[in-house]
Amino acid sequence: MYFKLKKLSVTVLLIVLFSTCEKTTDPTEPDTADTTPPTVAVTTPIQGQTVYEIVTISCVATDNDSVEKVELWVSGVSTGMIDRDEPYFFEWNTISYDDGLYTISVRAYDINGNSADSDPINILVDNSLASPPTRSTLNSIYDLDNHSFIISWTKNHDDDFYSYSLFHDESDPYNEGDNDYQDDEIVIYETFQSIDTNFVVENVWPGETRYYWVKTTDRAGLYSYSSTRYARALVADQIFFDDFSTGVDAWRPSEPEGYTITSANETLQISGENDGYQHRAYLYVGDWTGDFLGNENKVIPPVYFQGLVTMVSEGTAGSRIYGLGLMSSAGRYYYLISRSGYVKFSFYSTETNEWTALIDWFLPSEQVSFQDGLLLFYSGQKFELYLNENFIGSFDELDLDFYGVFLYQQSDMVIRFDNVGVAGYYPTSSSYKPDLFNQRYMTEPELKY
Repeated sequence: MYFKLKKLSVTVLLIVLFSTCEKTTDPTEPDTADTTPPTVAVTTPIQGQTVYEIVTISCVATDNDSVEKVELWVSGVSTGMIDRDEPYFFEWNTISYDDGLYTISVRAYDINGNSADSDPINILVDNSLASPPTRSTLNSIYDLDNHSFIISWTKNHDDDFYSYSLFHDESDPYNEGDNDYQDDEIVIYETFQSIDTNFVVENVWPGETRYYWVKTTDRAGLYSYSSTRYARALVADQIFFDDFSTGVDAWRPSEPEGYTITSANETLQISGENDGYQHRAYLYVGDWTGDFLGNENKVIPPVYFQGLVTMVSEGTAGSRIYGLGLMSSAGRYYYLISRSGYVKFSFYSTETNEWTALIDWFLPSEQVSFQDGLLLFYSGQKFELYLNENFIGSFDELDLDFYGVFLYQQSDMVIRFDNVGVAGYYPTSSSYKPDLFNQRYMTEPELKY
């Protein structure tokens, strides 16, 4: 009996507690829900104003409680542009709209779900008045010590600057039949800071050529391109070039018998007998300067000697190698390739008539195709060998200058040379005399394979 009475008392207590929590509603009490909409008005632009590019649309909005947000509408369509904080404004980009009349209004919302529209204003969009950003000027410098291009451009001072994009290509995009630069080329750098106006391109080896241009974009999406900058990884003047378009008569034979130097399809071709001997076609610096007895009968570093070399026939027997080289007062430096694709860098002493392997035969990481661009570069401190613009080896050697260049073939191989060129400096600043040598060697605008 005790337990039943206790249970009953608890039940009665719960009923009393729940009954005291019920709300008593007075049907005569007024409803206090907020149904008052906010007020909103566009302050700029003004009625009938002509606008272009990006226009700032400002408004004021108030509410008896609190404004939640304002929204921009154009000709009855929401732009999706919302501002939640005072002062209220929108940056409306008109570039994607056709020129013509538009109605602008702003819708304001309060925190209780009420909304109201401003009085509409009519404005005229005329983007024929728009102008692209100021065009930048591009420049490039080759940093030999770090094997890099330093690309720089002029700063854009426009108030609506947005970004720079730096493009790169291995050929001039404007001269490939296109009517404009192409954005599908490689973008190597992008910045949104107008003061960032330089970029370093690393791992650029002597002899490489590239094209760069910068695109400047403003906040409206309008853009301008700089002119294309041809960047050449050379730190010396081009002083000689021969594409053999007018023959090969200027080149000297090193031996009178056992081989021939002929013109073949505007190339210099060396064909030899199976005698195992080396065969060379060479030029003295004085041949193209006309200054055999003066200071301009040699070149000083940095010196680049390069050419396109093709093995037409590998020959039949014996030691079959080919290449090109530089002549110094102590001897000849040979950049050599074997018929099996190995590379060697050798020195032949004209004093002792002895050969020294400076870099012995090796298989380069860049595979020899037997139609290759060869570059022998001397910095004043070391030689560097390049195959198709790829660095493949180096050898330290100090304080050399050179009085000639040569093209090389051995045994009965058939080797062709084309676009042979030299860049470097003469010991003095006096000009050479192109009239004493075939004028074609002075007119090629750039050193190339």
